[in-house]
Parts: sequence; C-alpha cells; structure tokens
Amino acid sequence: MAAFFNRAKGPLEKTKVLAAFKADWVPNSPYLGETWIKGGTIRLQRLTAGKEEGGGLHAADGFYNYRGTKGNKINYEMAPMAELLVERGQIPGDSPHTLTGLDFALHDPRDRFSMLGLRMCGGCIIIDRKNWEPVCFVSADEKGKDNYPLKKVSSNPDTWEVTLEGISNPIHESGFNPIVDPAVFCMMNNLRANNVAVMDVSDSDPRNWKRQTYLRDKEWVGEYPSPFHIGFSVDGTKCFFTVLRPKPMRSDIFVADTSSWKIIKKFRNVGVDLQTLAVSPCGKFVFAIFSGFQRLESGLFAFRQDTLEPLGYMPNFGGHHDCVLVPKNRHELKFSRVCQV
Repeated sequence: MAAFFNRAKGPLEKTKVLAAFKADWVPNSPYLGETWIKGGTIRLQRLTAGKEEGGGLHAADGFYNYRGTKGNKINYEMAPMAELLVERGQIPGDSPHTLTGLDFALHDPRDRFSMLGLRMCGGCIIIDRKNWEPVCFVSADEKGKDNYPLKKVSSNPDTWEVTLEGISNPIHESGFNPIVDPAVFCMMNNLRANNVAVMDVSDSDPRNWKRQTYLRDKEWVGEYPSPFHIGFSVDGTKCFFTVLRPKPMRSDIFVADTSSWKIIKKFRNVGVDLQTLAVSPCGKFVFAIFSGFQRLESGLFAFRQDTLEPLGYMPNFGGHHDCVLVPKNRHELKFSRVCQV
C-alpha cells in the first residue's frame, strides 16, 4: 500500500490522507514459481476510509481497515534482494502469489508526478498528484515494453489494471536526476538482470516516457554483485550506486557519468551491506551507510561529490538501514530521498 498525506500546520492540526492506494497481483499461472515470470495483471485500487464497523472504527476518524496484520500477504519483510525467495516459497504468508512489492513512493522533482515502485512487477505506476489519478506503468524490464497503459475497470472503488506478458526480473531502488535538463529516471534491475534502466522523462506526458539506455558493468552477473541504492550529485553530472555483494563480502560504490552512462570510479570493499546514499545539498559530500542485515560492522563512509576523493569513515554501532540528510527548504528536497530512493 502507499498513501500521501498533507502536513499539519500547527500543534492542534493532524495530518490527513490525501490519497491512498493498494496494489495486487493477479498471476496467469497457479504455480508460485511461475507467479511473476509467466505474467499477469496489476490491479491498483483507491482506498477509502471505511464505514462504521465493530471495534469503534468510524469513517469520521479517518481510519482504514488495515490495522494489525490484516491485509498482509507475507509474514515478514521482503528484505532487499529477497524477491526470488518469495517466488521459491521461502517467505511464507497468507497470499504471496498476489504480492506486488509496492515498496516506495518517490517524486518527480518537477513537482507533479509520483512513482509507486512495484518490486515484484519490475516497474512503477505513475500518479498524477493534481487529480490523484494513475497515469501509466513504466517498466525497467528489457524483455517488456517501456510503457504500459492503465485501464479503469471499476468506480466503486476506483480500480485500474495493467496486464504484463511476463516479468523477467524485479526492480529495487530508483531515482530522478535533480537536474531536469536532460531529465532522466533510473530503475535498478536485480537478480536475473543486474543493470540500471535509464529512462528519458523529458516529455510532459509520462505516457511518452521511454527507456533510453542501460547502465551495465561486466561485474554485474548472476544474482550478485548487484546495483542497489542510488544518488545523484547536486550538479547532476554523476550518479552514485551502492553495489551489494553477498555476505560476508563487503560492498562497493560505483560512480557513473550521466552524459555517457559509463562507470568512471569504483570504491572497493567499503563496508558490509552498503545501503542508502545521502548527498549533501552544498554539492560537496556523499554519505553511504553500511551494516544492513549482517551487523558485522557499522558506520558511514564519506567521499567528495566533485573530486570523488574518499574522506573516511564515521563508525557507529547497532546496525543501519537508511541515511537521510533532512532538507532545509523545498529546493533541497530534490537532492533528498524524496526524489532518490
């Protein structure tokens, strides 16, 4: 599920849901091992606050009928690079075959469209925040089309569908270049095809967004190593990727030139389970968090955005997953995780 909220304007005001959606997968095959690779249909449904029901939940309270574990499809988190574990039946739950892996919502820095990332489905549904309507589905899958139309199939509740012939591999993290000329959006292909799909998103209509190239590296073969988290330099000339390696190996950071989409720098053996990249809005520094799931070591690695000079480590304990530099204003939002997951 994904939801969008307003911001409270004072201590007496509460945030409200502006729009909320849930996504389900309707597979073509009855066999879990073929659930996504054999294709099916994504069903996106608008959520509304429920009518009065038992337990004291009232529509006037703004509650949605998904408290606790109700609505869960798998029993625990689908960790990064665990998509194939679902397919293999290694993550149990009540309804794994309907899983889309709606994992993130991030925003076009031009401030109209938002992307709902569906990991198991290999792409993103685009939401128009002017009317809270879905526009289309964009795919990172080389074996599929770049862009798929959505069909509205119901108005009570609002429901849209898109049919995919097959899904070759899942996606994970994605991000917009903060410099919108040329405007690009990247999606990670993982596990079966380790590369980065680079989309031309310069057209004002997302239905015309197309894949323009793929970033590849000869090391990215098999399930690992795999491009994982993404960040762009403030001037938009460089794209940074954490490259995940299997335990107990340490992960890397690769840097690509955004004009040629070639790798220009590799930081080796930075730390175990390298994850989020936070880019400082001043244009000087990049911070990469590490430890993830193994917790064998934990901290933050820093290097320069401009010269790509490694600066050193800030050790910490306890394990990390994400790292965020809080924006001070709207301008800095486009360099943050709001636009780059």
